[in-house]
Amino acid sequence: MNFKSVLFFSAMIIGMNQCSAMMPRRDATPIRSVQIHNPCYPRYSDVELISVSNGDMLNCSARGIIGKAICLVSDRNDTPNPLNLTHSGFCALEDPRRLHEMIFQLTPNAENKGLGCTISEKAGKIMRDEIFSWHRDILGLVCDDEILMPFGMEASGSVGTVLRGAYPHVQARPLAALLEEYDGAVYQRRIEIDVPLEHSRSFSRAHLGRSYEGLKGFLQLLRAAKHENAVEDTDEVFCSEYCALFYRGVIDTYLGESEFFQGRRALYGNVSNVIPEQFCSQIGDWDLLLEMAGPEVTLKRARAAKKRCLLL
Repeated sequence: MNFKSVLFFSAMIIGMNQCSAMMPRRDATPIRSVQIHNPCYPRYSDVELISVSNGDMLNCSARGIIGKAICLVSDRNDTPNPLNLTHSGFCALEDPRRLHEMIFQLTPNAENKGLGCTISEKAGKIMRDEIFSWHRDILGLVCDDEILMPFGMEASGSVGTVLRGAYPHVQARPLAALLEEYDGAVYQRRIEIDVPLEHSRSFSRAHLGRSYEGLKGFLQLLRAAKHENAVEDTDEVFCSEYCALFYRGVIDTYLGESEFFQGRRALYGNVSNVIPEQFCSQIGDWDLLLEMAGPEVTLKRARAAKKRCLLL
């Protein structure tokens, strides 16, 4: 039995009833989560089983040239960056069959004739192929029960995907694949509020395939380092801007009656000025997820990637 089969059967045992590992919420309402084996254990991580809930934060610190350049730029602002964070994403729980179909619907094909599509043909194929590679056993099942697996949602890209004609964009990747291939450290922050699946699904449908900041947006990235963007522009998004959109929506939709969170909501006023280090738990009141997520858990220590060199 290979590793991916073990991953699948672990998901079947833990996630079939949609109530696997539970994390207590402040009001004692359990938050649904699933567990997967960490592909970085034991060589690059002390965490063997990863428990993931919908909306968990992913903080990353790239160790390559791009990562060092981002850290150099981030030194221009006053926001502490104790973990040298360079990239942001979040986790979404989803049935691979549903996500595979959603990507197909948002990619130009003979059925939709390109109408309403947000994902390029090549980017859509790359995402669907990766889902098939990691979850082919689930894709082949015919049953009504949802089988949830964790996906990393990020605005990013890699040398390999660019060479295949898919430029950096908002994408969904099996979390295990993201961990296995990321060239750097990856940290998880467990969400402490219940984010419904429908929220992440509607957000994914609205944003999958959206382009990462292009050359015209490079100045916006530089201005974001010092919080100097006067106008919020999300036609194209960089990683932390994309995450800020997601968590701002969570606050607006589910925490609107909380005076505390409405006060925190002001920090999301212009998401085009949000940078990765603002999602770090170690920076006190600067933390955009204060009282929303727990401290960082190291899922992967900084080591070289096995397959792909990430651009972002």
